[in-house]
Amino acid sequence: MIYAALTTGLAGPAQADEAFALPSGLTVFLQEVLDEGAGDLRVRYVAEGFDPARLDPELLLADMMALCQINLAAIGGENVDLGRITVSIADRAAEFGVLNTDVRQSFEAFTIADGTCIWEAF
Repeated sequence: MIYAALTTGLAGPAQADEAFALPSGLTVFLQEVLDEGAGDLRVRYVAEGFDPARLDPELLLADMMALCQINLAAIGGENVDLGRITVSIADRAAEFGVLNTDVRQSFEAFTIADGTCIWEAF
């Protein structure tokens, strides 16, 4: 249900061929949405040329927070029973769970409470 809501285009970034500009100025495209069970969702984005080492950490976190909030809104905000959204951005599409040391990527996890993404600093 959650996966279907995101992938059927209820919100702009949920459409894989649509670009989305983030607070840092980075432009991302949706690669995939993975339902990890137990109310957890993983949303993977690609941004050509992405290099987390070149971004200010606060801007990168703002980008991740924006993506979490947008995806949460796309699936119903506080009206959905969701525990966590993990957002990732990579410099190229890569198969999930397969080690590829050439891929530059970053990810953040957010607990969902009262229709809001709360960053899980780890």
